[in-house]
Amino acid sequence: YFSGIEALIEEAFILFTAEMSAQYQQSFAGVANRQQACDAIAELIFSAQVTTARNMELMYQLYAFCSSQPALKAVMQNWMRRSQQTLEQWFAPDTARGLDAFIEGMTLHFVTDRAPLSKAAIRMTVGQLARARAQATVTAMQARAVTRRPSSWITSSRARPTSCPRPSPRQRCAR
Repeated sequence: YFSGIEALIEEAFILFTAEMSAQYQQSFAGVANRQQACDAIAELIFSAQVTTARNMELMYQLYAFCSSQPALKAVMQNWMRRSQQTLEQWFAPDTARGLDAFIEGMTLHFVTDRAPLSKAAIRMTVGQLARARAQATVTAMQARAVTRRPSSWITSSRARPTSCPRPSPRQRCAR
């Protein structure tokens, strides 16, 4: 059935990542908004549903194999993409990517740390990341909008009172 041990290992990790993706998506069942998504992320990290000994062992092995087997790197990339697509239901793509990386890293820290963060501390951090990324996205969008304005929108650097209409060449607005 398999051309060699590498193909067997690849298929095993494809099945494992599909199972993990299903568990991940189930963690967000019933989530209707960003706040609930942040709550679900904290619960996902804090709970032991995904971080079983078997899952953690297989994740560590996948990370290790990825560096030497290009096919497994693709398996890992596909898994990451599915996770990010789940988060994109509530967050912008770059925010989803950052939150996914946080989930992955914090999950590893949570199961190995001598004093793991509390659920409340995890939730606070998730909220801060989501807000910071959302604000950065809005700021970037505003900057792009300003640079795309027609030259007719550009005014002099001298500020005019907002109550004055735009003066014609013959008029001046009193300050």
